[in-house]
Amino acid sequence: MLRDTRLAGLVKPHCSVPPTLIDRNAGLFVTQDYTAKELTCAVGQIISGEYETHGWVYCRSEDGSAGWVPRRNLTPIGA
Repeated sequence: MLRDTRLAGLVKPHCSVPPTLIDRNAGLFVTQDYTAKELTCAVGQIISGEYETHGWVYCRSEDGSAGWVPRRNLTPIGA
């Protein structure tokens, strides 16, 4: 779950954190928790989307594993 608190870690300019999660006015500090881990999933697998940014959805599978999945690879149930 994303939190509104500021992390103490300094972000290097070449990292993979989306730019909207970086506060450049505060010396390149990340403004929310973030992981670049992608979730491996199979066609037809049901996963839960928790939040979305920059064309990616942070998802969780039934076994509890979590990570990012490209939005273009997902179809809402019933669509």
